[in-house]
Amino acid sequence: MNKYTMYACEFCGKEFSSASECEQHEESHDHDYSFDADTVIIQRLREMKSGCYDYRIGNTVMGMPITAFSSLIETAANRLEDLSNDAISNDF
Repeated sequence: MNKYTMYACEFCGKEFSSASECEQHEESHDHDYSFDADTVIIQRLREMKSGCYDYRIGNTVMGMPITAFSSLIETAANRLEDLSNDAISNDF
């Protein structure tokens, strides 16, 4: 019998044969959105909305009913998109 130790990314589950590889990969999941364009943030918010059922605990996400969380994320994305569009149209 052979015994293998595997390390799994806590964010996506990808497996690695060494702890250092796994740690390096886990760091790739960390991202500072403060310098990203509004379009990137809007896209990420909408991805969160579409995946909220995958990250639920019971019928909640972050302690909120799934439908309320989904509505909050979509509303935030829509308002940011509206603000971005207004800023672009005011530039001309």
